[in-house]
Amino acid sequence: FDSHSDGVLALQMFNGTQQLVAWGRNSFNQLGVGDIAVVTDPTAVDITPLQLSPYQLIDAVVSYDFSLLLSADGRVFGAGSSDAKQLGSVGTEGSSLFAEVTGLPLAAGVSVSGDTALVLTRDGDLLVWGNCTVQEKCDAVTSVPTDAPWLVPSAEGLLDGAYATQ
Repeated sequence: FDSHSDGVLALQMFNGTQQLVAWGRNSFNQLGVGDIAVVTDPTAVDITPLQLSPYQLIDAVVSYDFSLLLSADGRVFGAGSSDAKQLGSVGTEGSSLFAEVTGLPLAAGVSVSGDTALVLTRDGDLLVWGNCTVQEKCDAVTSVPTDAPWLVPSAEGLLDGAYATQ
């Protein structure tokens, strides 16, 4: 479950089935429901085009203009605005539906902050892309948004091999 003032994404059980549900302002398609309309009631997000079942989703994070999903097999998916390239390989046009962010190593965790996307890899490295201009958040300074993930140097080996695949 994750929320921001502009939307909520939650993995919930409904009639014995796990679902990804969304509601909120959805001003930038960040809820991945296919259009920019306000979602007033919790609404199931269709992830069948991703060839995933809801049981394969293990995390959902939302910012004010984009969101990321993490699957159990380590893939990352994004929806919403990408004006700062925060959806990576999805492109700068953004996406009203969730699409896979390709070119990443297998992920163990995802996070978002403003227009910045972060992925903790299964090898323990922290990758960041988008509009990362705050040194305290990224341990590096760049004024140019990038869709190419870069390694945060101080996070190298963060998990130090502690992540075990199932």
